Amino acid sequence: MNKRDVTLTVICLFAFIYTSVWVHVYLNSRAELLRGDALKSEIPNFYREYAKLVPLKSKDLLPEGDEDKFEKAQYDYFQSVVKATTAYDNCLHSYTPFSKYLPKAAEALIAIGDDCFNQNEFHLALSAYRTVSISPDPVLVQIASDRVKKTYDKMEFLQSRMR
Repeated sequence: MNKRDVTLTVICLFAFIYTSVWVHVYLNSRAELLRGDALKSEIPNFYREYAKLVPLKSKDLLPEGDEDKFEKAQYDYFQSVVKATTAYDNCLHSYTPFSKYLPKAAEALIAIGDDCFNQNEFHLALSAYRTVSISPDPVLVQIASDRVKKTYDKMEFLQSRMR
């Protein structure tokens, strides 16, 4: 084997490995986006159960036996949001050039953050917004940064109103 054959073999091997890794990461990104979409579609169901009990809990009108029911509903809702956020975060971490899945994941995270913000679940909203900061799209990163500021402003306003 001469030098040219060895060089060509190394280049082909490198190209094969690079392409294999790229395809794996690209398909992983797609799988995480689809998993995130499935988990995101379940969030409203968990929120309905939680939202029914929140007014009763805040006014201390929750029957004694329903305390566990409230905690389970709250846990299920929070977990559904966290799992969807994690799936979209995994999608964003699976960066490949020319991937169409990354902007979709970032937009879904902003939508989750907006829903949580509107439901006054600020820590969940902040988690979703901050996850967008690793997005390669600077426009979506700026939108998320603005929403983080807006969330802190609303939190501060509500805290000052409670004093």
